[in-house]
Amino acid sequence: MTKKDAISILENMAVDMVGALADMRKKNPMRGILEQRIDAINVAQRALDPSYKSNRNVMLTISDLKNMNGQKIYLENEDGGFYGLVEVIKDAVSIVNGSGNGVPVDFLEKYKYKFYREKIDD
Repeated sequence: MTKKDAISILENMAVDMVGALADMRKKNPMRGILEQRIDAINVAQRALDPSYKSNRNVMLTISDLKNMNGQKIYLENEDGGFYGLVEVIKDAVSIVNGSGNGVPVDFLEKYKYKFYREKIDD
């Protein structure tokens, strides 16, 4: 297995975990565990290849999101953040949140959410 293969498999694992978050209640103790594992996967991907998507902490635009159907992202505003999956149907872009609901991106922008490929490191 190459490092590139490992990075790809880790990305698929993270997408699966974000999908599992969509079916979980907020109070489920597994939520924190899955979010921690997603963060660990992101760190592992960078460790395998430090140049791996070096733009991962660059804010994504709606145009970027339109090309990311089914991919995980991290959303954040002044009240906190969460992982979601991008869902593109025709030209409509939504983010599937932890409740399994597709929330339109323009609605999220009204609440000053910013979109990133992964959680911003402090």
